[in-house]
Amino acid sequence: MQYNHLTLEIWTGEGAVRKTGAINHISLNTKDADAAFKAAKAEGFKLKDSEVQHLDFWDKGIKFFNIEGPNAETIEFCEIVK
Repeated sequence: MQYNHLTLEIWTGEGAVRKTGAINHISLNTKDADAAFKAAKAEGFKLKDSEVQHLDFWDKGIKFFNIEGPNAETIEFCEIVK
């Protein structure tokens, strides 16, 4: 779902584990996934992907990668390819 600059990604899946802090991931938009990946690597973040990934979502796909957050949550950096 998109409205102006806000994008919500919604899908069905397994039921919630009903634990505080239980979350699959959060996603942060970036205009340049490749540059964000290089910056995350240079800063020493724990990368969950060895390179920028691509999926055929939206019109021209998305580029993304994931890091591990401070509470072991997955944080995704996502570029909607234009």
